[in-house]
Amino acid sequence: ESMTTPPVKPSEKWILNDLTKQNIGTGATRVSTLSALLQGKQPTLKNGKGQLQLTPEGFVNGAIMQNTMLAGATATKQLTQLMERVGKGTLPMDAIYQALDMTVKKDRAQMDKNAQEMDQDQYLQGKLPRKQGHGARLSGTTKDGEEIQMNKEFMHHTFTPNEFESLLAGNTIEITAKSKAGKTLHPRIKLEHQSFTKAGKKYTYWGPKVVDWGN
Repeated sequence: ESMTTPPVKPSEKWILNDLTKQNIGTGATRVSTLSALLQGKQPTLKNGKGQLQLTPEGFVNGAIMQNTMLAGATATKQLTQLMERVGKGTLPMDAIYQALDMTVKKDRAQMDKNAQEMDQDQYLQGKLPRKQGHGARLSGTTKDGEEIQMNKEFMHHTFTPNEFESLLAGNTIEITAKSKAGKTLHPRIKLEHQSFTKAGKKYTYWGPKVVDWGN
């Protein structure tokens, strides 16, 4: 019978070995990078019981960088190869600037998209510390007669009594909101019964859902 190999628990040694395997950086830069992740002004990793865990800042960074080129090893290795060719005189310096410009432009679009979706990521919100004054709840009855509660604030927008009543009635409303990156948005939202899965368990809740992002 075949046996399933358990996933590797991330540790400092595992990260350094993986960077070495990917041929990213030198021994000194790998150690200094890991040190910055663990002990920088805003550490994204912490040691817990022999394995590395994400800090709240780490969860945010991971959500922002999801599906970007810079989040993977490929882009770093490609840039390193370009710099090596420049050092050997077989490639002009402009090639590096062009590659960086293309990567940043593509990743910026993906990061903006990720930032807009962060407020709706229930798993991520559960990993972040609740801010004081942002835990207020609203209670009411839906048009189908179901008693519900939901957060008074959504995407940095605080619902007025009229907006909440309109949502309870099943209407779609437009709000002025802000993304995690501080960008002003005008999404149209509707109150819906939603669900998410965490650690294999399904949770349901009532809350606003973006119908479209507007202009």
